[in-house]
Amino acid sequence: MARTIIVGDVEDRIRELVESTRQSFFEGIKFAKPGFRVGDISNAIGSYIEKKGFSIVKDFQGHGVRKKLA
Repeated sequence: MARTIIVGDVEDRIRELVESTRQSFFEGIKFAKPGFRVGDISNAIGSYIEKKGFSIVKDFQGHGVRKKLA
């Protein structure tokens, strides 16, 4: 789970990005039920974000997990 909190004064476009990503989560959740696929969730999120003028990362991303902090 992650949360983004705006601190201080930021440009309107940054506020729009934060709100759009938040809403895209809810757009995807609409398809998180029986009869739909993970791709339906992804499509809902991507479609919403692109309509807002933003884009999504299409390459696999993630965080490494290790036994020790490097």
